[in-house]
Amino acid sequence: MNQKNFKKEVIKKFNARGKLVYGKDFRIAYHRIPLLVEFVNYAMSTKDIAYSTPIIPNKGILLLGHQDSGKTAWMHLVKPFFDEGERYALRSIKEINMKFILYGKHTLSTYLDHQLPLCIDDWTMNSSIIEQFDVLFYILYKRMKKGLPNRHTHLISDMNIETIGQLYSKDKVDFLYKYFNIIEFR
Repeated sequence: MNQKNFKKEVIKKFNARGKLVYGKDFRIAYHRIPLLVEFVNYAMSTKDIAYSTPIIPNKGILLLGHQDSGKTAWMHLVKPFFDEGERYALRSIKEINMKFILYGKHTLSTYLDHQLPLCIDDWTMNSSIIEQFDVLFYILYKRMKKGLPNRHTHLISDMNIETIGQLYSKDKVDFLYKYFNIIEFR
């Protein structure tokens, strides 16, 4: 399939899924189409399409953007483009953090002991940001140490990378750059 047909097919499938989930008036914003094609190319690990993408295939996705910009909806809608074994569970860091506070560290084994692809959402939206960030990095470090494919872990945040850099240590920011494609959702 050539690049033009690939792009048309991706838009058609994305819009169909969006209409199914969000209603008949759903349509991808024109300015998001290039990013959609890049995401789908990444998700499908499409090697035969003559389409270059800045998204590195062996890294996860760190999707950044302001609150209510559609990041979580986006990750829901691109999920079906991934191979079945790479379709991630989408979990809020609030949910993960609450389980950690209520039941302790052993409850995190759900996210550590399985090769479950995972997308962690909202990891900077609560007043206990530091606690969430520590739980998040504990999970991330352990997943990477276990040798899970990096593309099996994705993150969504309402911070931009500059703010993350100002609030957290350089080693954590370096970790994000090493293991994730950092994409600003505008």
